[in-house]
Amino acid sequence: MKITLIGSGNMGGALLKGLIKSKKVNPADVTVSDINLESLAKMQDLYPEIHTTSDNKQAVTGANIVLLAVKPWLVKVVMEPITETIGKAVLISLAAGVTIDVLRGYAPNAAIFRVIPNIAAEYLCSMSFVAVANASDEQKQVAFGLLGSVGNVLEIAETQFAAATALSSCGIAFAMKYIRASMIGGITIGFSPKVAEEIVLQTVKGAVNLLEGSGNNPEVEIDKVSTPGGLTIKGLNAMDENGFTHAVLAGILEAK
Repeated sequence: MKITLIGSGNMGGALLKGLIKSKKVNPADVTVSDINLESLAKMQDLYPEIHTTSDNKQAVTGANIVLLAVKPWLVKVVMEPITETIGKAVLISLAAGVTIDVLRGYAPNAAIFRVIPNIAAEYLCSMSFVAVANASDEQKQVAFGLLGSVGNVLEIAETQFAAATALSSCGIAFAMKYIRASMIGGITIGFSPKVAEEIVLQTVKGAVNLLEGSGNNPEVEIDKVSTPGGLTIKGLNAMDENGFTHAVLAGILEAK
């Protein structure tokens, strides 16, 4: 199975690294195309077996799967010259805001998968959202298998893509904002930056594992550790009094 990645920036690079790390993809079967020669050189240093080029038409020739990971405003420039070359390949587009109808105009015979992953794909922890058009069951199995190797996958309607972007792609930065704020709190109360980071990361990891393992709503687990009149409930009340929940909601709504 020959795979071509067009665009080796942050998101495209993260997805490719995750696919290779998961062993779902053999580097020798991958061609990366980018006009940024420095980016290509870095990718080649990481994976000497991959093929690199700045010629998109050459890159997609004979490809079974084409991963389109360019900025939205570059989609037309990239896709128009390779419309015929893509043929009936599987096209997986990571270009934010570019709809299936637009993609179909550039690749009318391809199986199209519009995808929103997030940067955690590199560490096999992405939350990816997918909308599909013109794909057989076999092609869906292949595409979902690739995306599933770097995290969780959820098929949704295109009308939900803006919400999914806010909650997951932007949401990963929102989560890290909380982590950073907690680290600052840890430093303020006397821990070194390194120790504060270790404590906060493990605490957040514990919260995630607890919720996944128990299947409980967060409120159930919060109540378990909130002793009446205790430190936890005092801290939670202080966070709410200072606008914590409102700030998170405002960020998500603004990002949608």
